[in-house]
Amino acid sequence: MSDFEFFFSFYGLILGLSVAEIASGVARTVHERGQVKVGWLTPMLAVFVSLDVAGFWVVAWQDWRGIEVDFGILVIGLVMAMTYYVAAAVVFPREFEGWASLDEHFWARRRIIFGAILFTNLVAVAGTVWAWQAADRSYPFPMNWISWTYFVLVAAALVMPRGRAMYAILGLLILYFLNWLPQLNPLQAAVEAAT
Repeated sequence: MSDFEFFFSFYGLILGLSVAEIASGVARTVHERGQVKVGWLTPMLAVFVSLDVAGFWVVAWQDWRGIEVDFGILVIGLVMAMTYYVAAAVVFPREFEGWASLDEHFWARRRIIFGAILFTNLVAVAGTVWAWQAADRSYPFPMNWISWTYFVLVAAALVMPRGRAMYAILGLLILYFLNWLPQLNPLQAAVEAAT
């Protein structure tokens, strides 16, 4: 087993638990249907966080292969993966009593979720640059406008006041990840059509 495989098995396990938390929240919501109004914000958030975790996993697999694993790297990976776990665990309420709707829960918890995701992704960018330098490669800065758009949208979701614009932000964040699917790639198709 290589250093990277050792690191990734540890890191991937915690990220996998994040996905399990979201799946558990969906299952609780289905089980308790009729007890609370579901709305659109929490389901959209669950889709976004699931796609974000998957994207985070892919980027780690692609960009961190050259790292030399030591205790410090394990701790950094642990902090990032645990932060994602906390974000995923807060998407759905543990108990539905006391919430008029899942949209109310969304507004009460969204700063925790988007703050955790923004923090983790900023640490990941710094870690990726470091990993590429450690492998004697130059990280391809500047990132493209689509990557920067992701950070702007997550930051906007973190600070935006309550309102309908949040639906658009969540929709654009989901679309960002659909762009990763080569058979769909809507953002790339839009760019090519505009040029």
